[in-house]
Parts: sequence; C-alpha cells; structure tokens
Amino acid sequence: MKLNAAFRLLAAAYKIVSGNTVEMSPQQFLALAMPFGHQGGPKADMDKVHKLAQIKKWESNPMLSVKENEEGVLQVGLHDGRHRALAAIERGDHLIHVDIVRGRKYAREHPETTDTEMAERVVKDGLLSELGEKV
Repeated sequence: MKLNAAFRLLAAAYKIVSGNTVEMSPQQFLALAMPFGHQGGPKADMDKVHKLAQIKKWESNPMLSVKENEEGVLQVGLHDGRHRALAAIERGDHLIHVDIVRGRKYAREHPETTDTEMAERVVKDGLLSELGEKV
C-alpha cells in the first residue's frame, strides 16, 4: 500500500536522534498512543503528570512498539509514556525523545531487522496510531 503525500509529510515530523530514538512533539506521541480512557481504560493521573513535570530528565524515554499491519504499513502496537508526554506539554517542551522498538511478533518474524532500522523506517514512511488512524 502506498502512503499518500500528506501521510509522508507527517513522517517528516520525526527525526532520528540516535540509534532507535526519534524526536517528536509530545502531542504527536499522544496522538499515536491509545487515548487515555479509551474503552474504559485508565484515565490520566494529573498528580503523576505534575510530579513528572518536575523531573529534569526521566529515567527512560517514552516508547512506541511498532508492528506492520495487514497492508504492510507501520502501526503502533503498544506504548509507554503518555504521562511523560503530558508532563512535557505542562512544562512547555516542544519535542521529546521517543524510543522505537519492534513489536514482539514483528521481531520474531523479522529477526534481521533491528530497532534502529525500524526507527529509520518510521522516519521515512510514517506511522499509524495504535487505533490504526493517520494522525
């Protein structure tokens, strides 16, 4: 499946920082991850957000686990870091570092592909949200 030009422009919003770490806005991260409260899931804990906003450098970067959907398009499979993304917005950060990792099934089926190569592909081709939407 060929991605349209608008979707490719979104890929330009990502930039490799090093290895499998890309830079994106916290708003973009939140748009890619499963929304808080989706289908009865957990809601944002604003006390946690305020505490995280006070930490200068977090112990780990937010993370997106990436898989290939049925059409061969990259899509978020799992996430970690929505509270950190909200904390970054609270403190006025325009960009955050996000680790891109291969989903377990993808890694099993494509052991030759590294997380770094997956991050490079995300930057080149773009990424659908966890809900399968172009954001």
